[in-house]
Amino acid sequence: MDQDEITKLFNAFQASRAHYLQRQQRKKAVCGAKTRKGTECKVKPLQDHSRCRMHGGKSTGPKTQTGRSRIAEAQRKRWEKWRQERSEKASDC
Repeated sequence: MDQDEITKLFNAFQASRAHYLQRQQRKKAVCGAKTRKGTECKVKPLQDHSRCRMHGGKSTGPKTQTGRSRIAEAQRKRWEKWRQERSEKASDC
């Protein structure tokens, strides 16, 4: 066995071990937030989050008037861009 083969085997082993550890960590993960009863929440957290959807895993949107107006403006710009792209596609055909 030469050095290249050993390196390939080692890299494959590391990749499979990392994948295994990630799966194990997701399996064990629980929200952990304190519930109304005072116990720990045992619901699985959302992917890439440490809390479940009921304890801060998902955003419920902006609350202040400035935040809402900022989001509304972003939506207007997005739809305007979409309409322009759609009209360009229609004119190309």
